[in-house]
Amino acid sequence: MEWQITDAQSLSLIDQEIGEHAFGPAKYEVIRRVILATGDYEYKELIHFSEQALLAGTAALAARTVMVVDGLMVQAGLRAIASLTFANPVYCAREVPTRPSNAKSTVMRGVEALARRHPEAIFILSEQTTLSALQELVSTGLIKPTLVIYTPASFIDSDCKDWLKVSGLPYICTRSSKGNAVVAVAITQVLIELAWQIYRSVEEHC
Repeated sequence: MEWQITDAQSLSLIDQEIGEHAFGPAKYEVIRRVILATGDYEYKELIHFSEQALLAGTAALAARTVMVVDGLMVQAGLRAIASLTFANPVYCAREVPTRPSNAKSTVMRGVEALARRHPEAIFILSEQTTLSALQELVSTGLIKPTLVIYTPASFIDSDCKDWLKVSGLPYICTRSSKGNAVVAVAITQVLIELAWQIYRSVEEHC
C-alpha cells in the first residue's frame, strides 16, 4: 500500500482513540487498518480470528497461493498489491463461465467452480450467499481452503458464520451484520504486507 501523510496521521488518531488493548501486533494491525478504511471504530469488536488464521494466511500468501474472490471490487483492490509482492493470482467468481441454474446464483456457481479448480485457495468473500457455496465441498472433503475471509453485510447469514466457526478452517470474519468488500480488501492487504515483511526479512538474513 502506498502511504500518504494523511494515512499516518489517521492511524495515529486511531491509536489514540483505541488506547491500551490486548490485541497482538498482527491482529491489531488488521483492526486499525479496517478502521482506517471504513471510519468505523466498532470494528475493534467485530472482527473475529480463528486461532491459526494469521499464520495460515501469511504462509499461504508467501507460497503464492491462489486467491478466490466473489466481487470485482475485491479483485481490483488486491491485484495491485499482489503484483508488487508475491504475484498471487486473484480469480473472481463473477468472471467464471458456468451453466445457468435456478437453484444457485451466478456468483455461487463461480465460487464452486473455482473451488474445485483450486481446492486449497484463499477465499475472500464479501457477499452473504457465497460462503454457502463452499460448505458442501468442504464437508465432503473435496476442498480444504487455506484461509477464508468472510465479511458480508447481512442480517441473515448467522448459520454460515456458525458453520465457519466449527469447520476447522482458518478464518477471519466479521461479527454481526456489518461488513463489505472494503473490509475484505483491508484485511487481505494487511496479510499480504505482513507476509511480505517476513519474506524480505528472511531474505536479508540469508
